[in-house]
Amino acid sequence: MFGPGVTTLAGRHLILLEGAPEAALRAVRGLFAATAVELVTMALAEHDRLMARVLVLAHALNIAFASTLAGSGESSPQLAAVASTTFARQLAIARDVVHENPALYFEIQHLAPEAAMARRELAATLASLERMIQGGDEEGFAALMSAAGRWFAAGFEAVP
Repeated sequence: MFGPGVTTLAGRHLILLEGAPEAALRAVRGLFAATAVELVTMALAEHDRLMARVLVLAHALNIAFASTLAGSGESSPQLAAVASTTFARQLAIARDVVHENPALYFEIQHLAPEAAMARRELAATLASLERMIQGGDEEGFAALMSAAGRWFAAGFEAVP
């Protein structure tokens, strides 16, 4: 799960699909045996479900973030000049995403079998968040954040 610009494989993942010809799997394992890449083997259905979160959700979120800002009427230098730490970090990620290959990113959004599900989940979460805020539901808002925090606490490690 890395692009051609990656200079080190430490902390990177290479996904091997169960059911692929054993000779091909052996060849790939051999090519990467002396590297720091982590080889992950999974079924195709699991791959499709996970990639909906790893690629589709991340790309859609950042494209929507950048597009919302681009349509806001505010200039990027103006926003960058007053950026919070969180905003600056998100801005850097979104900037990188929107400078990637649009045809490739469209294909990921359009062709990934579980893509629509990931985008629907994102839209539903945003709608729920909006209802909580508009309804003054501070407890629900805090519970949403706490649940997300517990998810991270269950074993998430940052990727380099």
